[in-house]
Amino acid sequence: MKVIDYIVSKILYPACAIFTLMSFVFLIFTDIVSKYQKPAIYIDNYFMFFVLAILVALSNRVFYIPKMSALSKTVLHAFLVLVSIVAVFYVKNGATESSPLVLILLYAVLYAIVAIPVLLIVSSKNRKKKENKDYKSMFSE
Repeated sequence: MKVIDYIVSKILYPACAIFTLMSFVFLIFTDIVSKYQKPAIYIDNYFMFFVLAILVALSNRVFYIPKMSALSKTVLHAFLVLVSIVAVFYVKNGATESSPLVLILLYAVLYAIVAIPVLLIVSSKNRKKKENKDYKSMFSE
């Protein structure tokens, strides 16, 4: 029973949150792009989004591995999510010669835009935590 609880709370719930966000962004994007046409919203798109959301939720578990630096967790996460995205888009759309390269470059730029500030904040917090841990008051008992 604990395995099922773990899967539901640590993988399925985050996957549903990710799926909701991806669906919302997809709906906004299709509405903007297809102002004069019927939007291209089909059930297979949503199914592939859900598969991708589950894979991303599984990839997010990397951040809970102890004894790994924040940088190595982030690099591993970026790689796992990239593999998930490429795999889902290959299955859904097939591959043209340029589509994987464009997808990888777009993903790398977007991930770097988000990851670099997050890593800077995390390293700053860890540095402050380490400095406070080493401090010992001379006047306390």
